[in-house]
Amino acid sequence: MICDICLQAPHHPQCPNYPHRETGIFCDVCGEEISPGDEYIENDEGNYAHFDCFYTMRQLLKWLGYDIKEMKDFKYGPQLKTERM
Repeated sequence: MICDICLQAPHHPQCPNYPHRETGIFCDVCGEEISPGDEYIENDEGNYAHFDCFYTMRQLLKWLGYDIKEMKDFKYGPQLKTERM
């Protein structure tokens, strides 16, 4: 029988009628469980986060461990100012 909410049979993993299976993996940003069907990313340190928990590119890049740099005077070669997390 087709579900009245997700209009699928069997239920879509994000449907409230879906029989929830715990993954035991929690988002490093919001603290909620990453459930089957959720989009997530993993950084090089083995931390997980929902893809939708990142609102800006800066926030995502810092979580992934990248340095955000600012180019300074280029007269005598590049001089970089590095912003660390």
